[in-house]
Amino acid sequence: MRSKSGLLIGGWAWQCYARTFLLVFLLALSGSLAAQTRSVMDIRVNYKADKTSLAKVLKDIRALTNVRFTYNSDLIRNQPPVNVDAKGQRLQDVLQHILAGTKLQFAEDMGGIIIYPEVEANQKKAGKASC
Repeated sequence: MRSKSGLLIGGWAWQCYARTFLLVFLLALSGSLAAQTRSVMDIRVNYKADKTSLAKVLKDIRALTNVRFTYNSDLIRNQPPVNVDAKGQRLQDVLQHILAGTKLQFAEDMGGIIIYPEVEANQKKAGKASC
């Protein structure tokens, strides 16, 4: 079937337009999905605490950010009180600050944060981890 201008309607032209639309749609969708998969470490935190237990600070930050923390309660309970004054800081920076000097490390895993004891260099070489 031809239009008044002599162009084919349907068939090949329609497939070309449909493929172009589908390509643009998929590119836009992939861009929005990439934006949604940002790291929890990039969440901005506003929080202040003075001489507060590490357990309470982590609980408060969880409530503020909706990020799950996984850790051994005994390890956290035995840490000294912390001071923090975060104003729009990334969660990663806040965690580095509150865990400084504790011999604890953290890592992101499946949308949450795992806090674990540092592994000493000689244990890394031997392939052993302490708990």
